[in-house]
Amino acid sequence: MSFQPQLIFVDEDIADHPRTQRILERCPHSEVRVSPTRQLADPPTQNLSLTQGKKTLWLTTHKGAWFKKCPGTAGQVCCNYYIMHQGGGCHYDCAYCFLQGYQNNPMLQYFVNLEDGMAEIEAVLTRMAPGMLRLGTGEYTDSLNLDHLTDFSLELMPLTERHRNVWLEFKTKSASVENLLKVKPNGRVVVGFSLTPSEISRQVDHKTAPIEQRLEAACRVARVGYRLALHLDPLIRYPGWEQGYEQLLNDVVASLPLDQIAWVSMGTLRFAPEVKKIAMQRLPNTRIYTEEFVRDSDGKQRYLRPLRVAMFKHVQALLREKMPHVLTYLCMETPDVWQDVFGFRPSCGHSMGSLFDGRLVAKPDAHEPMLVQAVR
Repeated sequence: MSFQPQLIFVDEDIADHPRTQRILERCPHSEVRVSPTRQLADPPTQNLSLTQGKKTLWLTTHKGAWFKKCPGTAGQVCCNYYIMHQGGGCHYDCAYCFLQGYQNNPMLQYFVNLEDGMAEIEAVLTRMAPGMLRLGTGEYTDSLNLDHLTDFSLELMPLTERHRNVWLEFKTKSASVENLLKVKPNGRVVVGFSLTPSEISRQVDHKTAPIEQRLEAACRVARVGYRLALHLDPLIRYPGWEQGYEQLLNDVVASLPLDQIAWVSMGTLRFAPEVKKIAMQRLPNTRIYTEEFVRDSDGKQRYLRPLRVAMFKHVQALLREKMPHVLTYLCMETPDVWQDVFGFRPSCGHSMGSLFDGRLVAKPDAHEPMLVQAVR
C-alpha cells in the first residue's frame, strides 16, 4: 500500500501553494498542522522520535542549493554524479541507512518550492560545459517513495527534453512506478533499483517493497522504454552470501531485458559509528554489524579491504557471466580497491566521466540511447 503520513506539518507561507494543496488532497486521513515558517535547522517540533518522524511529513521550502556535485567522501573515487536535493528523510526503515545519523530532525521533508529548484538547475546546466551529465534524486531520500503524493517525477522529467545531455535517475527501493508509466520516456530517464538478496533484504530493508516487487516494477518501466540501473549497494556479508547474490542475479536475468540496463553499481556495507549505535537501539535484532570492521580514511566503518575485494570480485564475475555488456562501477571505494577489482585506477573527474561517456550515447536520428562498447 502507498505511504500515507499520520501527521503533516505545513509552513504557513506555502499553505496555499498548489503543490501543498495537491498533497493534502491526497492525504485525506492525515492530521494537518499549519505552523509558522521555519528553517530546516529549526523544525516545527524537536520532540518526535525517529520512529514517529517516519510517519510525519513536513511541507516546507528550501533556501539552499538544489543542485550540486555528489559530495562523496575523502579518499574514495567519485563517479562524477550530480544530485538534486528535493527533500529529506524516508519512511523506509533500512537498518544501515546513513540518514539515521545524518538528519538534524526525524521527519520526512518535501520542498514545495520546486520551481526555485528547477530555475536553479536550468541556469547551472546552461552555464556548464557540454558533455554527459548524470543527475540523481535519491541521495537524501528515496526518489519515488512520495511520488504518489507529490508528482515529483512528472515535474522533473521534462528537464531531459530541454537538456539532451542530461541523464536523469530516479533511485528507489519502492515499486511505485505508476507516474512513470503515464509518460512516454525519451530514453534518458533511468529508473534505478537498489537490490539485495531476498533473504537478507527481509531482515534489514524494513518497510521497503520486496525484491520480487521491485523486479516486477523494473520490468514494467523497461517494457515501455525506460532505462534501468541496478544498485547492489550495500553488498552485505551473511552466511551463504555468495549463493544469495548469484540467485539475485539469476532472478534479474530471468526478469529484466538486459539491453535496457544502463549501469550497475556495487558498494559494500559502510557506516558512520553513530549509525550503528542508533540502529542497534532501534532495531536490536539486526545482525549485520557483527562482522569485523575497520575505520577508513573518511571516518566510516568498512569491512576489511581483503573481504571487500573478495566480495566485489565474486559479484563482478557473476555480472560478467550473466550480463557481460553492462557497465559496472564501484561506489565509495578507494583507487587501490578499483585496481584490485578492475585492474585500473580511475580519477574522480575526467576518468570516471569518460567511463560513462564511452557507454551511453544518443542515436543521431532519435532520442533513444544506445550502448556502445566500453574502452575497458
